[in-house]
Amino acid sequence: MMNNNIHHIIGLDFGAGAVKFAGDAGEGHLLSQVSAADPRRKRVVNLDPTGLLKARTPDFLRADFGAFYVGPGAHEHGRPVEGLDPDRFSAGKIDTRALFCAAVAKYMADGAAPGPLTIAVGLPLEPMLGDNAAANKAAVEGWMRGQHRFAFAPEGGRERELDVHVERVLVTSQAAAALFYLALDDHGGVADGELLAAEVGVISIGFATMELFAVSGKSPVRNLCASSPVGVQRLLTLADPERAYTLGELDGRLRRGALDVSATLPIWAREVEGEIRRIWGRAAKRFSRVIAVGGGALLLRRTLESAFSPYLVFPDDPIMAVARGLRKIARGKYAKT
Repeated sequence: MMNNNIHHIIGLDFGAGAVKFAGDAGEGHLLSQVSAADPRRKRVVNLDPTGLLKARTPDFLRADFGAFYVGPGAHEHGRPVEGLDPDRFSAGKIDTRALFCAAVAKYMADGAAPGPLTIAVGLPLEPMLGDNAAANKAAVEGWMRGQHRFAFAPEGGRERELDVHVERVLVTSQAAAALFYLALDDHGGVADGELLAAEVGVISIGFATMELFAVSGKSPVRNLCASSPVGVQRLLTLADPERAYTLGELDGRLRRGALDVSATLPIWAREVEGEIRRIWGRAAKRFSRVIAVGGGALLLRRTLESAFSPYLVFPDDPIMAVARGLRKIARGKYAKT
């Protein structure tokens, strides 16, 4: 059970495929699938319309900005919302807000409201390194900080009213958090000083994009930091040329092992290799280590090992590494304040 007086620090990796969270009370993830629901319609649980199977509605969220199904199966209910535009974070669009509230609710699994929250948010490189980086960070902090009142019902569960106060928001890049996950200890102190001092590359292959991040002595090497639209969604579109499914539905099928990608995986792998060569070229030989994270990195593990062995590093959990790194960064910055 959660102590209401504890100030929780949560790392929140806002991936286009899934939102990952890691905090003092535990960690988990929520598929980034959102569909708009009729707020007047009563949730139906344990439907059995055909006699062949039982279906249950997905997690349900109700707030002043709308009502939504979220997570696995959301696109099979309501009206799918797939906003993958880069300003979805800074603008605080309704699907982004819905996923944020649902992820916090998942973290607060017992339904109790903790004390004020500190949220360390990981965003893609594009909004973090461009000309509008400072404005983008301020915009995210603006909509995320403060009071959030909403109702949440987990799949098959009862709806509960929640009132959450976010006191502090720290915004950084997902790729940088991957580096700090390996370089910092659980309290945010330095665990691997050599890694922080070295020239290191990070490959983050998420749902929407692949991001390449290079750092030397804790400073980004700007000309080696770039984002490319060859994330897992590219594999999914190759596997569904007729566009018969939404990307969220395809992602769900891939995760369940119900999507055959045996013919398209090699094509996608070559596209990813080509983008890495285009952005890094021979400069990749400067890196003492290359860190690979994200669900796409797991799918392409053999490809990456072939290209970067023996100095390729896979964290113990490449999918949760960014969220854990964000939490470590925030603990180092705020734990004593």
